[in-house]
Amino acid sequence: MSQVYVHVAEYANPNANVLWDEDGHSIICKLDYEVQSAHQELNPDLSQVIDEQFNIRSQEYVINAGMLSMLFDSEKRIKAFDFYTNPKQWAVCSIPFVEAVPRTLRIDAFFDKNGQSESMSEPATLYEPQRGTLYLSWAEASTWYALAPSLAFGVTNDNRLAQIRLDGLYIEQELTDQNPVGLWAKLRRRFIQSRG
Repeated sequence: MSQVYVHVAEYANPNANVLWDEDGHSIICKLDYEVQSAHQELNPDLSQVIDEQFNIRSQEYVINAGMLSMLFDSEKRIKAFDFYTNPKQWAVCSIPFVEAVPRTLRIDAFFDKNGQSESMSEPATLYEPQRGTLYLSWAEASTWYALAPSLAFGVTNDNRLAQIRLDGLYIEQELTDQNPVGLWAKLRRRFIQSRG
């Protein structure tokens, strides 16, 4: 069970990029909350100038969970994560899709003085091929929050991080010998990708 708690905040509408590196068997996701106005770029405040002159960087936080590594910014918002995984080991299943409420989430976990945490075990990896949805799961989620259009976090009733959900992650190869993706599913995926 996760020892990472989630606090809900106003939606920051970050830019999110998700990449499936087929050769490296890795999923890489990056979120960018830093949308500055032209006025802020032309007229930085004094603290920004001092930080740049003395090369002062904000504290970042890292949670490792087996092959999953999550990076959080100084406000403890998810900034990036990467997950080394083999699709042939994913559990192919049919999971009812639950809509997610757009929110920004901040995490609460035990971090050492270097901002490192081992508060989570490696997640189970579930894949729903019809929607191209990958779930990294520690527990059953009771509520879903969308951090970006294709990224959502599920939390338990007591606000622990339960699942991470990535939508639109279509894998062309057959996932497992026991659960091959049929021709109809492949055609449906290609049709959806051609429309999106």
